Amino acid sequence: MTGPGPRAALEPVGTPDPDEAARARAADEPLRGARVLVVDDVVAVARSTARLLEHFGARVVAVHTAAEALARLDAAPFDLLIVDVGLPDLDGRALLARARARRPDLPAILVSGLPAPDDGAPAPAAAFLAKPFQLSRLLAAAEAALARRP
Repeated sequence: MTGPGPRAALEPVGTPDPDEAARARAADEPLRGARVLVVDDVVAVARSTARLLEHFGARVVAVHTAAEALARLDAAPFDLLIVDVGLPDLDGRALLARARARRPDLPAILVSGLPAPDDGAPAPAAAFLAKPFQLSRLLAAAEAALARRP
């Protein structure tokens, strides 16, 4: 037998490309490392939203009142704020305005079980998701908001 024969198929393929592995990880975790503050007075909604975001790589803190949210915002930096409009202690839009007074460039997503606010009240620029929202919409909104951060 002449030539390489069947052994040619057994040539080593080389070592895995670390950049390719990093790209694959990033595709699996598009929110990798993002610090997200979720504010929702419904504990189950806050927890499930946090778990979904964590699954895609975010580091999430979930709180249930505007007061807790403001304390967390004062204590640590966040990359994204996700806030329910109907909080018991302060309207979510007002919370967002206070958060933006502390950090004007903070990306945010407002969520509500009611239709998008159209009551004439000024709402700070933020994405809006109606509850119940689909995972794909939450993920797309979070990625878009984080892409706009400075």
